[in-house]
Amino acid sequence: MGIFKKRRAEDGNGSHVEPVPVRDDVTPGGDAPSPRGPAWNGRGLSLPHPPRAEHAAALADSFVEAAQNIGGIALDYSTGSLRWVDDLLDSFGEPGSDLVAETTYTAGCYVGEVLVRGHGYRWVDLTPEQAQLFGFLLVVTGPGGNTANPIGKAFKLVENGLEDSVAFFVDAELAANRRG
Repeated sequence: MGIFKKRRAEDGNGSHVEPVPVRDDVTPGGDAPSPRGPAWNGRGLSLPHPPRAEHAAALADSFVEAAQNIGGIALDYSTGSLRWVDDLLDSFGEPGSDLVAETTYTAGCYVGEVLVRGHGYRWVDLTPEQAQLFGFLLVVTGPGGNTANPIGKAFKLVENGLEDSVAFFVDAELAANRRG
């Protein structure tokens, strides 16, 4: 996948840094997925822009830049690009969503921007009371009035795995919006 962390290793000339995968797909000696790390606990996030509707596109753009810089993945805001986002977010499972909360948040903004840019959705700022229900201050609303929580779905994917696919989420959201 191309997502790596750095590990110090000793060689004959002292230590050096080598890339190692963030997670493996199986545990040693078995076929079971690696355990998931701790879920985001609601701690304050250090985002490049405030979590407001007017900044959602810029937050999504920061995820696009990170995907390109870290993994060499060129995202284009198409529904097809969400398969890459699924794989990337699933690779964050072992460290858990708390450790990668900022990236997960911006990935959720990317998912929302796929709906906004290509399908007529718009970002909506929630009141603090509404945010208690959704877990985040931002959601998207479709042309038919339906509300979706792409940021929450990104966190669920990191916490639960591909059963919470953002690609499937967007496909289902678009189908629901077509039905009215």
